[in-house]
Amino acid sequence: MFSFEQNRRSSGFSLSAAGIAAALVLAVCLVRFCLMIRSGLSGMTFADEADHILGSQILGRGGTLYGSYVDQHGPLIFMIGRLYGAVAGWMHPIGVRLVMAGLAMLCAALIALELRPRLLAVLSGLSLFFGLLASFWLMQGLYLFSYYPVAGFLAVLMMAAGMPVFRDGGYGRREAPSRAEAFSAGLCAAGLGLASFSYGPSAVLFAAAIVAGTPSGSRGRVLLCGLAGGVACLGAGLLWMLEYGSLRGWHAFHIYYNRTVYAPFIHFGPMSFLGGLWPSVLPERRIGTFVQLALVLCCGLLMRRSGWRGSRILAVLCLFTAVELLNARGDAGFKAGAQLVAVIGLVSLVLPDGAIRLITRYRLPFLLAAPGLVLMLAGADVLVRHTPSSPFRWSWKQMMSLPPISPYRRAEWPEFVRIRELAGADGRILALPFRPEVYLAADRLPPDRYYEYLPWDAIYARRPYPGEERDICRDLQRLKPAVIIYRPWKTDMYPPGSYLGCVLSLLRADYREDPDFSGIYGLVRKQGGIEPE
Repeated sequence: MFSFEQNRRSSGFSLSAAGIAAALVLAVCLVRFCLMIRSGLSGMTFADEADHILGSQILGRGGTLYGSYVDQHGPLIFMIGRLYGAVAGWMHPIGVRLVMAGLAMLCAALIALELRPRLLAVLSGLSLFFGLLASFWLMQGLYLFSYYPVAGFLAVLMMAAGMPVFRDGGYGRREAPSRAEAFSAGLCAAGLGLASFSYGPSAVLFAAAIVAGTPSGSRGRVLLCGLAGGVACLGAGLLWMLEYGSLRGWHAFHIYYNRTVYAPFIHFGPMSFLGGLWPSVLPERRIGTFVQLALVLCCGLLMRRSGWRGSRILAVLCLFTAVELLNARGDAGFKAGAQLVAVIGLVSLVLPDGAIRLITRYRLPFLLAAPGLVLMLAGADVLVRHTPSSPFRWSWKQMMSLPPISPYRRAEWPEFVRIRELAGADGRILALPFRPEVYLAADRLPPDRYYEYLPWDAIYARRPYPGEERDICRDLQRLKPAVIIYRPWKTDMYPPGSYLGCVLSLLRADYREDPDFSGIYGLVRKQGGIEPE
């Protein structure tokens, strides 16, 4: 059995000093992470996050996902939002960002369990996890209520709960996951698929890594328990979709839409993926380079630690590919959040044990662990401070100097008061092309199936999935919301009039622009609203 006493005698240094130093580093990292969480609660808003909050609120009012509320993201983020609303309510919508912090704490607990009973490894691993998260939390948008960090935390949970490649078997740890760990890993794998179908290959490869790294005598048990966890998660997701969503709409607007309509707009393909693997010193790609180097380092250490056994090597290769595919777009910004979080978890699980082995082998003082930790975390902090934030492209100084805000709540600004007056108590409003935060500030709902309309929506309207047509030019005459907020923005390929011409015609015919607020159009009615001149 591994013991710290043996290492204390072999190195000639007291482990208590190293433990105290590592505990102090952990305390600093944890405090800093909590401060970043607090800053994130008043941080910059983002339209995708407003979309998730709006959809979750509509589901809480009886709407259906992919039915009355059509969105292209996976259902998991709306499942979480719906649960948050049922438990905490929406008086303070920004509180939903605490979900990310809660997932981080859960990951930290599993990392600590995985690294036990080596106390110094536990302290070092948690310091790395909280310290690196604190560095990237604001600048890479990990604080946002988004499915990218959620997927990353699920990947960390899978690695901490079910990855035998992290276990060497020589220090009193099992080489195979327990039934509960394998079941939990299966739950997380299915959760990755529910976060986005694009994470499906990574989920399969994570599962393959777990099975391949498990000793042959335990593989059957681990496989069955993992499948049970996956089936349980998918079963719960199916029941949720039957109650709050549309399975046909999920296939049409999440899978079919993203694969056939949206993919060309994001230049998705092999070259984009391979481009994301290439190291670069350009400011916007520095964090991506850090991620790639850290992933290669960790997987190299796991290869060496595996004893070069065929099954363990296969497990590490599956793990490496799974993490890479979490960023199949090859993105360098917040959309690579899943991969960034997964690599932070991987570093926290692998490097502490490797450092302890190195210190033990060369009879070095364990007290070296503390300055080593500080140097690594300081390096990450320097990297972040010289990289533009994502998705806002602000500097660190600009991000930290923002005044506190309380977004996504009913606003009493004159503009939104006027929208409510024009819409009435139960009137629907439509904000085009894509401004989900307007509905939250105005405290009014969008028409069924339309809260935005973008160039790719117009392409979908021309070639829809059978039975799931969605064409604003066809439906807007029937829906006629009480207020339309139209403030165009131009994409690289499509000026607004090219795909919203029918909306402009309707505005000229049936709506009148408010004289005090540009871009706000009220429906012309015989009584109430804006009267014709």
